This record gives sequence, C-alpha cells and structure tokens, in this order.
Amino acid sequence: MSEPSRMPGWSRGRTILFYLSLGLNILVIGVLLGAVLSGGRPGPRATIDGPFPMLRALSDEERTQFTQIIRANREMRTERPVKSLQRGRKLLELVSAEKFDAARFEALLKEQSQAAAGRADAGRVALTMLLSRMSLADRQAFASRLEEMLKRSVRERRKQEDGRRTLR
Repeated sequence: MSEPSRMPGWSRGRTILFYLSLGLNILVIGVLLGAVLSGGRPGPRATIDGPFPMLRALSDEERTQFTQIIRANREMRTERPVKSLQRGRKLLELVSAEKFDAARFEALLKEQSQAAAGRADAGRVALTMLLSRMSLADRQAFASRLEEMLKRSVRERRKQEDGRRTLR
C-alpha cells in the first residue's frame, strides 16, 4: 500500500500567522476568564475609568490634535512598535515551547505592562494638554459627548441585563 503524500511544510508567513492567531486566542481566553473570575460581566460599562471613553468623545479634529501633541513631544513617545512585536513573538515562542519558562514569560508580561503604563501616561498628559488648550465651549461640547456615551452604555447594559433575566 502506498503511503499518502505528505503535506509540504508551512511557509514562514503561515507560521507567523499561526502564532499570532494563537496569541490572540490566548488573549481572548484570558479576558473572558478574567471577567468570569472577577465576577464582572463583559460588555459596555457606565464609567470613564481609563482613557478610551474620553478619547472616543473627542471630535475628529480634537483626536488629530491629540495625536499631534504626542508626536511633537519626544518624551511622550513610548517604545517603537517593532519592540512590541518582538516581545509578542517571544511570548508566543514561550507559550508554544515544549518546556514552559514561567519566569521569562512573567518578565516579558511585566515589560509589556510597563510599556502600556508608559503609553497611558503619555495619553493622560496629552489629553490634559489638549483640554487645557480648548475653549470653554469646546470643553463643554466634549463633556456633552462623553455624558451621552455614558448614558448610552448604561442603556445598553440594562438591555443586556434584561435579556439575561428573561432567559432564566
């Protein structure tokens, strides 16, 4: 009986794509586990904790100005995207290795957290600078957009909770 033909080896691009996909899957699983274990429910929240609701409330022009502030201030710039990609590849290699190096994995995660904290600090400073340059009318318009976003997220949360109650 003839042996079935073997599949040719994966290309480098396919291997990279596989590991990136694996990393994203691990990230999603981690987020879901974190939500379940912390008792939190995924979905919209009525909070302005963190920068994202505030950045979404900026107008397109204000968002452009925000980006320009960060680009103009060299000390606000964080690590290069290449460094982040390299760290991501190292994390994927560690996860997929036959022997898991927990200490190295933890060190890379700590490095990743520090880089994220640096980006958050830069964003906080840039947002403060942008708001301090705005007129009262522009700041009030920003506050109105932010308030509307919060109201919308509360309505969406209630709809989700009402849907869960009817399923029980």
